[in-house]
Amino acid sequence: MQQKLYDVVIVGASDEGIEAAKYFFAKNLNILLISRHFDNFKRTFAKIPYLTGNVIFSGYMHGLIMLYLEDGSSICTKNVILATGTRHTPVKSDCKNGIYYNINSIKNTRKYHKLVIIDDTEAGVKHALLLATKFKEIYICTKLLKLPISEELKQKLQETPNIHIMPLCSVKEFVHNNMNVLYKVILDTYAEVPCQYVLASTNRIAEVPCLSKGMIEIDQYGYYIVNKHYGSKLVPGVFAIGACTGSNDKIKFGNILLK
Repeated sequence: MQQKLYDVVIVGASDEGIEAAKYFFAKNLNILLISRHFDNFKRTFAKIPYLTGNVIFSGYMHGLIMLYLEDGSSICTKNVILATGTRHTPVKSDCKNGIYYNINSIKNTRKYHKLVIIDDTEAGVKHALLLATKFKEIYICTKLLKLPISEELKQKLQETPNIHIMPLCSVKEFVHNNMNVLYKVILDTYAEVPCQYVLASTNRIAEVPCLSKGMIEIDQYGYYIVNKHYGSKLVPGVFAIGACTGSNDKIKFGNILLK
């Protein structure tokens, strides 16, 4: 039986991935959206072909791209669009509750509570501003010297004194404490930040690391390196969009030059 050939496979059901799927589906292309989790996607866009799975390996053969899934199956496509969105950095932890990866999951906060946000992008600042009235103090831990944020957000940060940026640091581990302060976030600088909540929403780690080896480059911060058309610098037909690229530009799917 001959394997089905797709025009476009989108990896990741992030906001960008879903928008890409809708865009190329409307162009009557033979597409497939792959993600480990879909949440409400099945109800919202039932007409778009999707597959629940995890891509663990990829290859490039006779001008076509082969994606190999964790269950042993494979997919053949002309083009791949990486839209893996945000993913937390794996951190050693004995904590279960109190660590969140979605801002909408943070509930039952108190005015005296403190929050640590782990993020290297503008999204972390936006989350902090949205949550500023719910917490006594908010700390944004970033590996960068300066966060890539707009002048408007810089101004809002200056007007919000309970938000603190902690540059050039990463989280080493979380330590549970049964006192009023539930967690200590231990940084690689050995500094400790006590808090009740942690929002881990860093965008630096791509969901499909195998695609970075020989197919698309990753910079020192873990972002996919893409050109202005969101194209790979290495292999034709491999693209990346949205948060996994570290780009705050609006997505222009018409600029993606499909094979």
